[in-house]
Amino acid sequence: NDKPMKDPELVRVFIDFLRQEGREDEAHKLIMTIPMTKEKIDEYMDRGINLNILYANQKLTSDQIDKAIDKGKDLNFLYIYQKNLLTPEQIDKALDIGESLYALYENQDLTPEQIDKAIDKGIYLDSLYEHQKHMSPKNIDHAIDKGKDLNVLYYYYQHHKLTPEHIDKAIDIGKYLDILYIYQ
Repeated sequence: NDKPMKDPELVRVFIDFLRQEGREDEAHKLIMTIPMTKEKIDEYMDRGINLNILYANQKLTSDQIDKAIDKGKDLNFLYIYQKNLLTPEQIDKALDIGESLYALYENQDLTPEQIDKAIDKGIYLDSLYEHQKHMSPKNIDHAIDKGKDLNVLYYYYQHHKLTPEHIDKAIDIGKYLDILYIYQ
């Protein structure tokens, strides 16, 4: 039977079996897949091992998300599986750290100010442009000024037409005009 066990009680029985067999590491990984108390989550976060499994299977509190960002480990899993749970302050901190930004952009809603900060960082802009669907005209203007990954910007903003001023500026810059002409 290849189906994962869903019943937490059955999982606990299997965890006991793994421990009896001396397979402690496997038992710890499995524990993280069933509902845990806040205290147990804190304990496993302090260990810092297999955080990807923890982040993927537990709903973290705001304080735990702060702690996870400070740890700086497996942040892609944190951003993906704690989707849209980060506060604006946590997103600011994540942007400052600069790790796994593609996952941050794909799974969290950034403010216009955070989008500008991300554009200034210049990392994974293709992911930013693709997944942050509510870029303001000011954000778009800032992105065109930066001139990086404009082909992606033009392509993904076909649904949010660029203003005539944006198009004029893009033509003046002269990059990826074929994409601009096709999608605008």
